[in-house]
Amino acid sequence: MQKRILSFCFVIIIMIIIYQYAKDYEKINLVTKKAEKSLNANDTSQMDEMMRNFYLKENQIISIEKLKEIQENEMTELYKEVLQSAQLEWNWVIEPGEYDDIQFLGGEYIAVKKKNGKYGIVNGDGAFICSEEYDFISAYSEDMASAEKKQEHFYIDKEGKRVIEGTFQAARSFHEKRAAVQMRDGWGFINPNGELIIACQFEQVNNFQEGYAAVKNQSGWGYIDGTGRTIVPCQYDEARDYKEGAAAVRLGNFWGFVDERGEVEAACQYDEVKDFQEGFAAVKKDDKWGYIDQTGQIIIEPMYDDVGSFSEGKAPVKRNGQSQEEMDKWAYIDSMNTVVIEYYPYCTTGEFRMKVGEFQDGLAFVSDGLPCIINDKGKYVFDGSDSAFFISDTSYDSKYKAIPAYVFSDDAMVERKYGLMGVDGGCLLEPVFDYIEVPYEDYVKVEVKVDEERYHGVIQIKEKQQDINN
Repeated sequence: MQKRILSFCFVIIIMIIIYQYAKDYEKINLVTKKAEKSLNANDTSQMDEMMRNFYLKENQIISIEKLKEIQENEMTELYKEVLQSAQLEWNWVIEPGEYDDIQFLGGEYIAVKKKNGKYGIVNGDGAFICSEEYDFISAYSEDMASAEKKQEHFYIDKEGKRVIEGTFQAARSFHEKRAAVQMRDGWGFINPNGELIIACQFEQVNNFQEGYAAVKNQSGWGYIDGTGRTIVPCQYDEARDYKEGAAAVRLGNFWGFVDERGEVEAACQYDEVKDFQEGFAAVKKDDKWGYIDQTGQIIIEPMYDDVGSFSEGKAPVKRNGQSQEEMDKWAYIDSMNTVVIEYYPYCTTGEFRMKVGEFQDGLAFVSDGLPCIINDKGKYVFDGSDSAFFISDTSYDSKYKAIPAYVFSDDAMVERKYGLMGVDGGCLLEPVFDYIEVPYEDYVKVEVKVDEERYHGVIQIKEKQQDINN
């Protein structure tokens, strides 16, 4: 009997060890697949050493000695193949190092910070639209941008012409044909003609959203409509913008919701809340998350350890492991609390951020060691094993569906080159930059490194022209 008990305990211990290291093995296996592509097929000793170093680094056991310097012209065959497979072409709009800072303002307009510390505005050709320089420029909203020069605040149009001037202490962008301005230490709102339509009487204000703006006076936060009429009295300690006809408000330590009529939709009883999305809001009570509908009724009892918002009919939910040996698991549920994508121990390692994301166009980013992409059935569209790319930003633009990602250009997997990949892992924009951001319409902000200094630039992208001779 004693031998049986000892044998049983031994089996349990072995199972725990195997389970604990299962995810590490999955990641090592995945990176191994990538390494096999990047290294010479006959140089297995180099791959073995690199994978050993990778494992030690990820588990923070020992530091790794600096790998040998890679010659600038040394590229792997895989990297060369990736460069040749790009589907987009590009040209410089703003070359790296030309300006100290770059900000997209909307459309083809870009704010650039000159060497004198002042901002100007260039168009998609990189040409200045006007000669005036500014200390600050906001993004264009409703065809105007707020600007500041020598502590003077005003609004300009898309030709750089001043269209609204006043004695403003501060001025924000237009939202729903109203812009928040500060005068005599109070906040109010002007219309597109520059007329003050809501007096500067508030300590703080938010921008208008869905016809209402959160405002704060000495009594607390409340809401006004577009005429300045009070919809919700100023009585809350915190107030968010309206989303889908409801706004989250905090009274003391607890959160609730008010509707568009100013009536309490859900009493302030929750520890945390998320904004409404697709008709439901996530709420946390007694350390568990659930969901309410737009009447304030609980439709899914608080039972999860973490959740996300609904998107395309699904929401990610998490259940923590019940012991140190059991891993946390995530699933996706529908509004009836039915699991539609089964529980899985999504996790991340190293430099990558944890992600169990919302769905967009039937796709969602998730962390499975490395950033991956699943479809609405939970199947992997991109898991990294069949692509040279590593995802660097878990978002993509709507026009090109392009994802910022990098490729290792050298055998030692040290030199990263950034480009844009498609959701299937294919190459959209050749990875030749030292960093890249998500496309902004047809423009992309990139970085180029020269002698350890990083310089910003902007490129314009477009589909490659087909060769009519082929």
